[in-house]
Amino acid sequence: LKLGDGLPVLQNTLFGWVIGGSGPSRISIWSNVMVSLFSQGPDLDLLIPQFWRLEEISGKRHMSPEDKTCEEIYSKTTKRLGSGKFEVRLPIRKDYRASSLGESLSMATQRFLSLEKRFQRDPHLKKEYTAFIEEYLELGHAKDITNDARLFEKRRYYFPHHCVIREDKSTTKYRVVFDGSMKTTSGLSLNDILLKGNPVQPDLFDIIVRFRTFKYVLTSDIQKMFRCVQVHPDDRVLQNIIWRDDPSAQMRHLELQTVTYGSSCGPFLATRTLVELANQGKESYPLAAQVLLQQTYVDDILGGANTLDELIKLQTELTSLLASAGFKLHKWNSNNGSLVSFQKEMTSKVLGVLWDPVSDSFQVSVPELIKKDRFTKREVLGIIGQIFDPIGFVGVVTISAKVFMQRLWAQKLQWDDILPLQLLTEWLGFYRKLPRLKELCIKRWILEPGEVKSIQLVGFSDASMVAYGACLYVRVLYDDNRVSCNLVCSKSRVSPLKTVSLPRLELCGLLLLARMSDKFRSCMKFKWDKVVLYSDSKIVLAWTQSSPSRWTTFVANRVSEIQDLTLDAEIRHISSTLNPADYISRGLDPESLLECKTWFQGPEFLSDPDCFLKPEQITLEISSVPEQKQVSFIQTTTVDIEILSRFSSFTRMQRCIAYMMRFVTNTRKDSLKVYGALSTQEISRSRICIFRIVQIKYFSEEITCLKENKSLPKNSVLLSLNPFLDTNGLLRVGGRLENAPLSFDAKHPVILPCKDHVTDIMIEGEHLRLGHAGPRAVLNSLRQRVWPIRSLRRIKAIILRCVKCHRFRAVGSKQLMGSLPIERTQLVRAFLHTGLDFGGPIMVKESRLRKARVSKSYIALFVCMATKAIHIELVSSLSTNDFMLALKRFVSRRGNPISISSDNATNFKGANNALHEVYNKFFKEHACKIQDFASTSEIQWKFIPPSSPHWGGLWEAGIKSTKFHLKRVIGNSVLSFEVLCTVLTQIEAILNSRPLQPMSDSISDLTCLTPGHFLIGQPLSSFPERDVSELPLNRLNIWQQCSKLRQDFWKMWSRDYLNLLQNRPKWKTSESNLLVGDLVLVREDHLPPLEWCLARILEVMPGRDNKVRVVKLKTVNGEFIRSVTKLSPLPLQLRSFVEDSSSKGGEC
Repeated sequence: LKLGDGLPVLQNTLFGWVIGGSGPSRISIWSNVMVSLFSQGPDLDLLIPQFWRLEEISGKRHMSPEDKTCEEIYSKTTKRLGSGKFEVRLPIRKDYRASSLGESLSMATQRFLSLEKRFQRDPHLKKEYTAFIEEYLELGHAKDITNDARLFEKRRYYFPHHCVIREDKSTTKYRVVFDGSMKTTSGLSLNDILLKGNPVQPDLFDIIVRFRTFKYVLTSDIQKMFRCVQVHPDDRVLQNIIWRDDPSAQMRHLELQTVTYGSSCGPFLATRTLVELANQGKESYPLAAQVLLQQTYVDDILGGANTLDELIKLQTELTSLLASAGFKLHKWNSNNGSLVSFQKEMTSKVLGVLWDPVSDSFQVSVPELIKKDRFTKREVLGIIGQIFDPIGFVGVVTISAKVFMQRLWAQKLQWDDILPLQLLTEWLGFYRKLPRLKELCIKRWILEPGEVKSIQLVGFSDASMVAYGACLYVRVLYDDNRVSCNLVCSKSRVSPLKTVSLPRLELCGLLLLARMSDKFRSCMKFKWDKVVLYSDSKIVLAWTQSSPSRWTTFVANRVSEIQDLTLDAEIRHISSTLNPADYISRGLDPESLLECKTWFQGPEFLSDPDCFLKPEQITLEISSVPEQKQVSFIQTTTVDIEILSRFSSFTRMQRCIAYMMRFVTNTRKDSLKVYGALSTQEISRSRICIFRIVQIKYFSEEITCLKENKSLPKNSVLLSLNPFLDTNGLLRVGGRLENAPLSFDAKHPVILPCKDHVTDIMIEGEHLRLGHAGPRAVLNSLRQRVWPIRSLRRIKAIILRCVKCHRFRAVGSKQLMGSLPIERTQLVRAFLHTGLDFGGPIMVKESRLRKARVSKSYIALFVCMATKAIHIELVSSLSTNDFMLALKRFVSRRGNPISISSDNATNFKGANNALHEVYNKFFKEHACKIQDFASTSEIQWKFIPPSSPHWGGLWEAGIKSTKFHLKRVIGNSVLSFEVLCTVLTQIEAILNSRPLQPMSDSISDLTCLTPGHFLIGQPLSSFPERDVSELPLNRLNIWQQCSKLRQDFWKMWSRDYLNLLQNRPKWKTSESNLLVGDLVLVREDHLPPLEWCLARILEVMPGRDNKVRVVKLKTVNGEFIRSVTKLSPLPLQLRSFVEDSSSKGGEC
């Protein structure tokens, strides 16, 4: 139930009445927020995805449309200030604006008040927090705008902020972060309308493995990197916070001037600025630019060089290049004591990996041991997630943790469930040995001092039913024949819970190795002398040495990728006892890993300088290799001679095939060469060849049955013909005319299919040969030699598309009769919309004398489009002045019309010369003057399409009726102008007295409605009167009675007369529209059909109902417009027709 505009809506539901509707437009969205600040280990939701993500091998990055837009915004809007710093714009999504954000101050205030309560409980936190904000203001990274007059000029976005406590940091233990994901009252946050951007820096994996290739290295950190990039002043309204250091003080509004951590685009803007700085400074600072592009991850820089001088130069360039843009480096560290000073045995983290610069070695970061005997699933996963090993130094240990994690999930334990005894025992055995990994020291530099002779990349893969993995080694041969081999990376995967065969898992391991090898080579600058990949599975090697199409889908897809990734690598076999990847598939505990030299330095055979000279030869029967694709060969013969469809004449087809057969005969050895004109025998052989090809294509099953003396199938269309094969192998009609005195071909005609190109051209040829005979005559002639099955309908269709036959039976195109124009149905005064037509000439005496001169005069007939009222004017000549006088007389007596519709002069080509002359003068010679008068009088002149008199049926009927009375009144008499005017006026009165609706026999009915009811007694410039049609007649004065009668006439007109126009007397069905490009015949009533011109449709002009009734044509004589009733489409496309009633359903 609607209660009214702007009010709620009541709806009855299963639960009772429900009130709904829109509320006030301005509503503040309040939420209850509880803020709790505490220090703990990393979030489990972040640790577990990170743990698995480290094992992924990232491929080539692809930019999404949003990433491209973000890059485009940065490139176009970023500029460098006079101080050298960069100024950027916030990348806002195209479908949002800053004004899309609602109010955020109230929510930020509520969050800050909760923070103040925390300050009261922790004074030290407040001290550190206040120091951070004050430093923010002192460095100019924020601005106090509390008293700024522009504070509330624009809608601002306020960040809630809180503190992150990082106990592991040596400098900034307390860090304030901002929340750009807080929703405003519009339901959108700042991060919702910002583009995130694509990562522009290398992966963690790439940077660390390149870090291991330099002899001398240094690390550093960009101090406050985000805050060194300025934000455009127009975008700073989106970066605001509130602050006060005393709960009793007034709230301060701070506007952040720089890129802010907490906004989704912050990392992109900061890192993209480093890339931009490197690109701008690569000519002046080539070493520093290369490090910024390839060896920088967020704000951590890992540089290196192979000489000390180059390293010192790198440090100088980095400091200068970054300082030019306002960046400052700190936390320097190096493996060379002369470059930086550091305390002995001090380790630092390099992208999360522990690095000891004194020993220049990596160490493994493992969680601290918790002394307890019971663990929950949550605790176990939290401990596993803290193992950070992006390179895979201890992949043989972490694989055990992965397998254990998989088993936890299979047990379907809840997060806080205590581990069952069996799992707990296994976990404690693994967990209590985990601290031993701290004793590992993996040297950073993968080379050794000396001149390198060659460098090779060696990889191994292996699999078991629980896990599979791969490891890579760099093997270096020096000039003194020394060999060094070091582990560079490894990756592992757990086997799926669903059982998979061991060879398939081995294949997955080799694929992992191929991907890792390709990734490693792409990020290294080494020139590899050899790349060798090993697998201990002979089946996998057999798979990779064959085409992928030979194997099943699972194997084929992986083999194909392996072959693409190892085009310049060798894949060899290795014994399982020598394969170091076997440790990954089985796993090692930390104690065993400390003693496993093979894992870190590779198998012993790699120490031999000539280890690659003798590859192991494997022999394996290919038939015994599993996963082969089963291929079945099915041979079919398809007879489809394309050349037959290229002929349009059966006679030409026979002759061409005969020449081809002659050529074949003449090319044979020891055959008699034939030249000259074709003989009858050659034509006969070619015809037999054509018929045989067609029959094999359509009746191969029947031919096979007859050759094998079998009965035809019961569903065969030839069953009633009793077919047989003649000596030439052709199917012929058996029939019942064996004893008839007819030729063999007439008694046993060759059977042909109904719908085939050969049959079609034979029918067309016979139709032409018989002088365009009808379907039955053509069929009778064809059956003297061939028997097309069920052919009568086909013959009719082919004859119907014969253009010459179509000319004699051409039928004009039809379309559903259109709706009445709006001028015919509007309730307006008479002659407001008028139709105009001319009639004549009529002979008129110039005076009343007996021998007076006789001249021509013409009838100008005006008809009201709504009431059919007629106005007749006699025009003495075809001059412009005479017509304009007649038009002015009409306007003066009947009122100024809004529109006048008339025929187009081209309608009368071929009509009598006199009428043609009238329209030529009226529409061509005097068109400009008439149009000037029409535009001055605000009359719109409309023309109907050429040669379409049915479009002007009103005035055509008016002219016809006028001539009807005129011939019967004056006969052959010649009247004077005045007398003829009088006669025409009387005829006008008669025509305006005709009833508009059927007459009734009832004496109680009112007088029938006529056009005269709308003309008599109405002044031409009368004012609109009050509607009195509902008042009783005795209450009205004489003037009101006249008004009521006139209004009653209009009611009768709208109630009775308009309903008579509802039916369509003809053109009652909707037909397909003619299309652009169709070929049509243009009907000319004064020309025979063979002389009608061809035309092509250039443009269609659909009406309001999308039905095409008028088109634009192009002929040899030019372009013109015609109604579709004057067009006859050519039957160039074969159509379906229903058989004659005399045709039998089973006719063959």
